[in-house]
Amino acid sequence: MTDTTSVDVAKYLDLNRYCNRRSPFFPGSEAAGCTDYDHINGVFLPVRFGRTIEAEYAAVREGIALYDTTLQTQIAVTGKDAERFCDHVLTRSMKGLAVGRALYGFLCRGDGVIITDAVITRISADEFWISPTIGDVILWLQAIVECREFDVRVSEADYISAHLHGIRSRDLLRHLVGDCIDGLKHFRSMRATAAGVDIHVSRTTASPVLGYEVFVPRSEEPAMKVWNAMTAAGKDYGLVVRGYNDPSDAIESGMLFFSYWTSFEDNLNPLEFWRSFVDMNGEDFIGKKALADIARADVSKRRKLVGLVEVDKDVELPMLGDKWDIRDGERHIGFTRWIVHSHTLDRNIGYGLLEAAYADKIGTAVTLVHPQGLKMMAISEIPIVKPQHES
Repeated sequence: MTDTTSVDVAKYLDLNRYCNRRSPFFPGSEAAGCTDYDHINGVFLPVRFGRTIEAEYAAVREGIALYDTTLQTQIAVTGKDAERFCDHVLTRSMKGLAVGRALYGFLCRGDGVIITDAVITRISADEFWISPTIGDVILWLQAIVECREFDVRVSEADYISAHLHGIRSRDLLRHLVGDCIDGLKHFRSMRATAAGVDIHVSRTTASPVLGYEVFVPRSEEPAMKVWNAMTAAGKDYGLVVRGYNDPSDAIESGMLFFSYWTSFEDNLNPLEFWRSFVDMNGEDFIGKKALADIARADVSKRRKLVGLVEVDKDVELPMLGDKWDIRDGERHIGFTRWIVHSHTLDRNIGYGLLEAAYADKIGTAVTLVHPQGLKMMAISEIPIVKPQHES
């Protein structure tokens, strides 16, 4: 495990960043009628816009939804050792990753426990962007630079993001940046110009339908030029500005927001979530040895995150993130990590962290011990609802 006890991270603390601040897109959220904000990663997050959850859910499947995702800090790693540093802190190998390509992976503690998940994109030969769920992970990365011999700089990128989710999102971007958007495949990134502003566009959203991330300069003037261009053109494509007031899309799609859906008390490691996003044959990343030991352990001692789908349609359960007991008969086999109502399936769904042997028992009914009573849930693969986007 990296020793950070002697590191003075005070010089990295930007007090403005760790106060709750307005996004550069804030005027756009206000103009769209935002009624409620939350605060995550030091940024005011738009939550509600006066529409029903069902109407906002439908917007993604029938038109386009625009989200302010400034809360998702883009961490720039630059310098001649950028590739080697990213290999060291992420569970994915950067070897041969071309400029404009992206990967999904994890940042782990020395004991293999996940700190956060992240998308990492190669911007140039010596620059990567790490986009984690937890924004403050930048301090951890900066501390590692202080402790190890890496010729890199770790800082917030000069770009923020907005997400476009919806079956018409490619049509909108074609209107803004041209036909070049047609060739952008999954986990690819490209440079473009919109409203006279240099931007990056990527296909790195975990959306149940077609989706893009649009990265713009973090100052308000250029950010709002692009925002206003998207909302103006979006009128022809059914665009609505929406907030994060309903996690059902995310849980249907298999997204796992670390520190939101889970906690360090869960001690979740990547092998319990998605094994395919751990390159055990790659570089010696932080936590690799511990994960190798876990992989060799008796299967009866392992766990696996699975989907859960209500067997018989019942009353809609209140959205809950607590740990509710999961049983097979009278035997405890794990616990839930969120229960929500799926608008697509019109049933209650959730995540369960169960004994690993149950991951192969797709369709098997287990019992959820919920405050409203016992509920039968069927074990499901993740994602629970297969994405409907194009290639």
